[in-house]
Amino acid sequence: MEHSLKKEGLGAFQLKLIAIVAMLMDHLAFAFLSAGTVSYFVLRFFGRLTGPLMFFCAAQGYRHTRDLKRYLLRLFLFAAVSYVPFVLFSAQGNFSALNFGSFGVIHTIFLSVLGLHVRHTVEKPAPKVLLLALLLVLSLPGDWGGIGFVMILTFDFFYEDLPGQKLGYLLIVLFGSGVLRFLTQPLSELFTTGHWPYSLPDFLSYVLYSGINLGLFLPLLCISRYNGKPGTDKPWTKWLFYVFYPAHLLLIALLRFWAARSGWM
Repeated sequence: MEHSLKKEGLGAFQLKLIAIVAMLMDHLAFAFLSAGTVSYFVLRFFGRLTGPLMFFCAAQGYRHTRDLKRYLLRLFLFAAVSYVPFVLFSAQGNFSALNFGSFGVIHTIFLSVLGLHVRHTVEKPAPKVLLLALLLVLSLPGDWGGIGFVMILTFDFFYEDLPGQKLGYLLIVLFGSGVLRFLTQPLSELFTTGHWPYSLPDFLSYVLYSGINLGLFLPLLCISRYNGKPGTDKPWTKWLFYVFYPAHLLLIALLRFWAARSGWM
């Protein structure tokens, strides 16, 4: 059975299911657990699967869609539907912390897919660069922002080139998410001061607070197993992420506001 599963690999639907489960873990930890605890670290560590897998699926979706206009319209509508739930969720139960200038990850995916269309259809370099730069700037207020935008373009640039996709993704993770700094900072202090800068409790605290983005290496394992297939033939599955995303954000946000108001948190 294990050999059969390995041979079959993971379809796009299976990648999305992994992303949804990881997202729920990440958002529950963000809303209800304290940073620096082991449970918070573990849930958010595995939560780092979500963004990259959805960006990978979005790049694949652009290549495989039969109707780009409908694909973009679907992204636009659910980016709009997700706006208020994301703002409420991000406030963590504090009305004074509401930030109406922030947008959810579907906002980032929508602009990134537009960026893919620009890359494939605009021939002249100057307008192409200007349009991509504009879309990149517009993506910045979105969840994952510019990193998500660059990831999607990288996955598309190395389409059907798994080593290229993995290398490009790895470089983005190392230089764009603070992972390289996290890995090198203790060694840098060791070389410059001549002694290890952390006691064991301090080092564990450093890892728990700053090492969550090490989970960004996990998507490489899933992408390596991708078999290029949809993973299911049921039409409703294309709506699963779009519906689940705003629905779970709103539910968690309401529970968080209730918990804060009731004094539970």
